[in-house]
Amino acid sequence: MDWTHSPYIAAFFAFRRLRQPAKEGDFVRIFKFDAKSWSRLPQLLKLAPLPPHLSILDALAIENTRSLPQQALSTITNVDDIETYVQQQEALRGSTFLEAFDLPASEKPKVWRDLALMGIGAGSLFPGLDGTCEQLKDRYFPP
Repeated sequence: MDWTHSPYIAAFFAFRRLRQPAKEGDFVRIFKFDAKSWSRLPQLLKLAPLPPHLSILDALAIENTRSLPQQALSTITNVDDIETYVQQQEALRGSTFLEAFDLPASEKPKVWRDLALMGIGAGSLFPGLDGTCEQLKDRYFPP
């Protein structure tokens, strides 16, 4: 599962595939994962055979042109239901590792404008022809 250090980049991905106009009551969800606190738990260096785990992978951006602009972070796991596993660990440790934020889907135009002012868009997050084309499509042919 991929994550980002930036709430703004998370907003980009949350709203990215949302088509306008949104229906009343529709929302997008952004998850906040406390990777720093989670990293204090034992992190495993191999995937099998092991007890259930969720480990954080902060890999170098070698030959991955998207990793740096997206401020990417990954998790690796051997459990099917990550949310339940994290909730179990929260209850066991009396900590909160995972939070969800729901944003109204109707806010996409405003969010898109604000992200554009910050230089966050498909063109900056997906270096190359595909990102450039997606950003031009969004700008000149909105849904």
